[in-house]
Amino acid sequence: MRCTALLIVCLLLLSPTTSQIALAEGPDPAVWIHEVHPGGQTMWEHVILENTGQRDIDLSNWTLTDGEGTWRLPRGSSVPPGERISISENATGFQALRGRPPDILAEASGRFCLADKGDDLTLLDATGAAVDQLWYGDTSGPGPEGWAGAPIPTPSSMPWGRVLRRTGTEDTDGAGDWQGWTEPRCGWLEKVPSPAPIAVNATTFVTPEGGWAALSRTIATADDELVIALYDLRSRDLTAAIAERARAGVRVRMLLEGQPVGSSQDDLARRDGLIAALVEEGVEVGVTAPHIKSQHNRPYRYHHEKCCVVDGRTVVVTTENWGASSFPSSGHASGFASRGWGAVVESPEMAARLTSVIDHDLRVCTVQWESMGTRPTDLPRVPSSPPTGPSLFPCNSSLLVGPESWGSDLSTLTDLIGLATETIHLELASLEIEWGEQVSPLVDALLDAATGGVRVRLLLDQGFDGEGAATVRELSLLCAQRGVVQVTAAVADGIPGVARVHAKGAIIDGRVAIMGSLNWAWSSAVRNREVVLVLEGADAVAHLRRTFVADWAASTSASVPRVPLTLIALLIQSREGAPEPTTFEAPVSSVSRDGSEGAEMAGLPWPSIGRTVLVMSLGGACWAIDRHLMFSARANLRLKAFLRKVIRRSRRLIRRSGVFAVPGVLRTTFQVRDPGRGSPRAPPPPPPPGPGPGERPVPPDPPLWGPEVAGW
Repeated sequence: MRCTALLIVCLLLLSPTTSQIALAEGPDPAVWIHEVHPGGQTMWEHVILENTGQRDIDLSNWTLTDGEGTWRLPRGSSVPPGERISISENATGFQALRGRPPDILAEASGRFCLADKGDDLTLLDATGAAVDQLWYGDTSGPGPEGWAGAPIPTPSSMPWGRVLRRTGTEDTDGAGDWQGWTEPRCGWLEKVPSPAPIAVNATTFVTPEGGWAALSRTIATADDELVIALYDLRSRDLTAAIAERARAGVRVRMLLEGQPVGSSQDDLARRDGLIAALVEEGVEVGVTAPHIKSQHNRPYRYHHEKCCVVDGRTVVVTTENWGASSFPSSGHASGFASRGWGAVVESPEMAARLTSVIDHDLRVCTVQWESMGTRPTDLPRVPSSPPTGPSLFPCNSSLLVGPESWGSDLSTLTDLIGLATETIHLELASLEIEWGEQVSPLVDALLDAATGGVRVRLLLDQGFDGEGAATVRELSLLCAQRGVVQVTAAVADGIPGVARVHAKGAIIDGRVAIMGSLNWAWSSAVRNREVVLVLEGADAVAHLRRTFVADWAASTSASVPRVPLTLIALLIQSREGAPEPTTFEAPVSSVSRDGSEGAEMAGLPWPSIGRTVLVMSLGGACWAIDRHLMFSARANLRLKAFLRKVIRRSRRLIRRSGVFAVPGVLRTTFQVRDPGRGSPRAPPPPPPPGPGPGERPVPPDPPLWGPEVAGW
């Protein structure tokens, strides 16, 4: 008996349990469809599966079906725990889109074709049981069995290169698992650098005052390798500094955006001359180009980053394109100088993270630049740099690369804003309040912080067409509607030596700085390659904090004090119960909201109506003053240019009319036509005379802006 019992115990210990057998043989719900590319012809279609479980999953004889055909996975297919595998019918098409071969080639049967307009897809295990499903687009009829709710909303036809990517952390078999702000495309980073902060030594600088000293000295320290990723390159002095390192034997690799916005053919020709000079010195230059089909189907709409890595140990991230207006070698930019932020970080780990991203983009998104007969620009001698750089301070830092790092809902960025407990200071080139029909999640995060008692100050660039003032007014109304009184905004004006604000950064509680190439706009956040650096340390960000305070003081003191019209909107809303305030032109004002309720008399509310008329009249008067009398410096320049143009055209008309019979002598008689019918038409005026004795030719109209306007 004892031997029999011992034998039974041993068999139980050595054999798998009933539940283990069931897990080994049954379908594993941890495998789901992570990504699908349905755009274009069948050769471009592919699917990516993800194993969220804790063990290897055997995918032998698993199938994908759209109801008309199937893809069968060959025997021996598997996916490790926590990993993803790619499945395609055509290895060449997948290679062209992703820059690497697929993990599994499926065996196609029937008419498997994912429609661009809309379709459904089901993943089946070896027994034919449904494991996961997907339903997207505009399709008629019911969705696949097991799908909950409506299909995933997509464009009228999924564009080539655009993918459907899972965004949720749970599988609810509904559209909520797949919706998000971002528009993922083939070629995005599959392994995103960790956003975890690391200990570094760092310092910050601002342009145009300290840009050249910080950047040129960092470039000059390169001994082995210099890796650069830029949206635009316009500075001859910086180009000369890069070429000098290449002549010294340093390997230099550069990524450039192929079609920067707002660049004329002359601008591109000048830039090509600088690139040709670098290539002549042995610099490896890759430019973004149309990928397979057209420019819009590249992994990223624009490569907007402005950063470099030196010798695998030093990282420089700025908000500015490398032009003379931001990095003047003399320390003072002539012309259209830009206020920008930058940081120098010493950390081999941070350098490795950024280098891996640039390597990926050089491999997937660029082609080798070709001179096409471009003549190299003659480069100047490299201006001298300070013998020592700025002091570095110990701090924590993290690197975010967009759009992958901040997620489909931008939670990484909004969580950083949510860390604020006292103040948030923002200096931005632009800010979009509404993304489509919704408020920007970044603006929502700012207003949520202000509602919690955080004081928010926003300094915006004026914009080329007054966009800054329009944004301030829009934000003012939004704050009034939500009852937020802790937000103050101003348009940058009167900053010494600065013509515009091109910075893209925020300072939280005076100790955390968020800065980089990311404009706070929808397209920048969801389509572009952007690089953002986060620094945590009061000493490291002190220079940025002092600069913001000075810029804020200059901008608010240069403007004529304005009536707090937001107070009027709040009073109307609180007393009259208006659903939203009327449209006033005014900056956001930090005022206390009067929450008292207005009493109404029996019958018609005459006191209330009288108050409303009085308040509206005051608002209209203030609006007129604000509209017609308070011009910014840039508006004055535009007005002066317009008046000069009117005067010149008036002079030309006077000359053509023959008023000046003798130069300098005014005729006292004029030809007056009879306004009645049948009056003869006057003969055409003679051609305008040339310049008379002592007269100079009328010069052409001057440009409204400086000669160098960097792209956004």
